[in-house]
Order: sequence, then C-alpha cells, then structure tokens
Amino acid sequence: MLAGARWLRFKSITRKFQARCWTGSIFTSLARAKQYVEGVEGGHRHEWYAFKGQRVRVFLDENAHPWFALNEIAFILDLKVDRDTFRRYGPEEVGVPATATEKCLSEAGLRRLVGHSSHRDAAALGLWMERDVLRILRNRAEANA
Repeated sequence: MLAGARWLRFKSITRKFQARCWTGSIFTSLARAKQYVEGVEGGHRHEWYAFKGQRVRVFLDENAHPWFALNEIAFILDLKVDRDTFRRYGPEEVGVPATATEKCLSEAGLRRLVGHSSHRDAAALGLWMERDVLRILRNRAEANA
C-alpha cells in the first residue's frame, strides 16, 4: 500500500513538473516568435516585407535610409552572390550598415540592380519597392517629423 501511495505522489509531482516545463516552453517560444516578427535579431532591428510570397528584410540605418537584405533580393532575382556580381557597386550601394549583420543593398543599389536585371520579376520588384516599401517608410517618417 505504501508503494502505491508513493507512486501516486510521484505521478502528481511529475505531472506538475511537466506542466511547468510545457507552459515554460510555450512562453519561451512565444517570446522568440515575437522578437522574430518584430524584426529584432541579434540586437539589430529590421522590418519584414513580402514580395510574391518571399520575405525581404529591410534594415534602417541611423539616418532612417532603407537597406535591403542582399541574399533575399539575390534569391528573388536568381543571382549568385559573389565578389564578381557586385564588384562595380560602390560602398553607398552595397555594404553592411551599422544596423545589420549581413550585406545589404541600399535604395540606390537596388534601383541599379533592378534597372540592369533581365529577370522577369525585376520590374515588378522595382514597383514593389516604390509602392509598398518606400512609400510606407516615407509616410511613417513624415508622421514622426
């Protein structure tokens, strides 16, 4: 009988522990998801935009100028990211802004890339940048000014 009582006590303690672990893991996961959605990774802030179902991160530098994640733009336009692809781009067009941890394209760099690209989505990407991203950022800057 004593062994049965111990077993029941052990089961109740185990359930409480599992419940705490389960809820703790949910809240930890929710906190991580919140940071992911808010655009905070590694202490750097960025915003998410979607172009034809593909995410594009936009980093804002200290002057609130947009920088587009190079890997994501290259994926959309089927470009290989290497030294040769962007060797003629200047530091004001391709670089790592202080608010990012990876190479990015500035607004001017993305305009130049879209203008010279023969990819079928290049023109649509340029319109998307103008209408969906830059317009929103400019309206927000005017509202904050």
